Amino acid sequence: MEIRRENLEESLVLQQFTRDLEEELQWLEDAEPALSSKDLGTSLTTVQSLQKKHQALEAELIARQPVVDALASRAAQMIRSNHFASADVDGKIKELRALYEKNVDLASVRRLRLLDAVESQTVGFSADLPFLQSLDM
Repeated sequence: MEIRRENLEESLVLQQFTRDLEEELQWLEDAEPALSSKDLGTSLTTVQSLQKKHQALEAELIARQPVVDALASRAAQMIRSNHFASADVDGKIKELRALYEKNVDLASVRRLRLLDAVESQTVGFSADLPFLQSLDM
């Protein structure tokens, strides 16, 4: 009876871990297209709008770091206790960490590209300013 109870508890731990992990994986997969987008806008206004959206997404990504760390801690605990699904747990947590790091890298690159786009649009506007002022005559 005791062995059966332990097996049921291990199964419950695995189901909860898998649910939480799959939720994080899904969020990261859903965020990836926006983080890797090549769209930099065509005007200063659109670039600034894209930049605000990116900042919000990047903030949410950073806010998920503790969740990823907690899942990694739970995985390590399951592996240490020789959980029957240790090999699967280890593979899944590696997948989660890799996807999280990939998204962090993508976010960093996108942030820099958007900063360059703002600068480019600002310089472009500044260069056009004398021409625009001459039209006011």
